[in-house]
Parts: sequence; structure tokens; C-alpha cells
Amino acid sequence: QGLPVADDIPKLRKVLHRPATWAISYFQELIAEQQIWPPKELRGLAALAQHHGLPTRLLDWSYDPFVACYFACQPKYDHDIENFVIWALDSYAIERSGGAIEIVHAPASSNPNLHAQRGVFTINPISLTQETIFGPLAADSVDELLSEVKRIDSPFMYKILVPRSESHKLLSMVNRIGYRPSTLFPGYEGAAKSVLGIT
Repeated sequence: QGLPVADDIPKLRKVLHRPATWAISYFQELIAEQQIWPPKELRGLAALAQHHGLPTRLLDWSYDPFVACYFACQPKYDHDIENFVIWALDSYAIERSGGAIEIVHAPASSNPNLHAQRGVFTINPISLTQETIFGPLAADSVDELLSEVKRIDSPFMYKILVPRSESHKLLSMVNRIGYRPSTLFPGYEGAAKSVLGIT
């Protein structure tokens, strides 16, 4: 439809224009090359898809702790009645994980939300085989994945529990210092939320 995408790749255009035939040959080529999924050439596109609501293997993070506070306080993340969670990530420890988890820096020029939120991603890449492409994909939780990583001698994620009763106070604080929809979603979406008074 003429929408700009990150990392515009000629090989990917063939897949998008003729998905029924090119997609299979594209995956077979990745298997033959012993590639992992998603390959690095598609991670910019995956990041763009993630920020527009499509499920991917990417996990969102931010270099800005106030951005993390803003999203942690949102009602839709109310999985725990008593507490909400802010995760902190030790990027130096991840570098010692032997590739079990990788940090993904996606192009921000084609993703305004990513730029505004100082976003970055982590990914748990999988080896491509006929089974992983065409069969069911195992979906381990973050905690399960971390318990399997034995290559480092120190934790690389920290779970910070905050009482749910403090969420409105914390959200009000980050709003006052500039972390609100109009700045974190620089577009029509953020403008509309601001007009509606959505924090």
C-alpha cells in the first residue's frame, strides 16, 4: 500500500508481492543457510510491526526509566492486583549470555514511537528448521527462559514490585515531567489521547 518500512530489502519485496510462492522459498533458503529467526535483515520490520500491535518475538524495553514507569502504570497491565512490575535489564550481562538473548537496535527514523520512547528490544532467537517454521512454536515465559540461561554468574534482570495503590501517583508524577501520550506517541494517536484526557 505504499507504506514506508524499515530496512527495505529487495529480497523481502519479492516475498511481500508473491507471498504464496516466494515465502516458502525464502524460508527454505534461510533453513539451508542455518539462519535463526527472525533473521537480522527482518528485525527492523519486526520492530515496526511490534509498535503497531502485531505479535513478534521481540520484547520492548526503554533506556529511559520514566518511560518504563509510564507503561507499567497503565491499567491494561493490571495482571497483579496488589502490585505492578517494572523490570530492569543488565545489558552487560546479556552480552555474556552466549546468544541466548540478544539486544536489538532497530532504525528509529521510520518508527517515531521508538525514537520518542528511547526504545530498544531483546529477542530470544530460535534455529530455523522445518518443525519450527511449520509446526507449533514453544512460547516460554521470560522467567522460564532466564532459568535456563546458565552461562553467566549474575542476574541480568531485576523485578521491581510497586504497590498498585501508588500507580496513579507515579503516573501523575511522570506526566508532570513530560511523559504523556502526546510526547511518547508523536502522531495522531498521541494527540487524540491528549484531547480525550487519557494519560
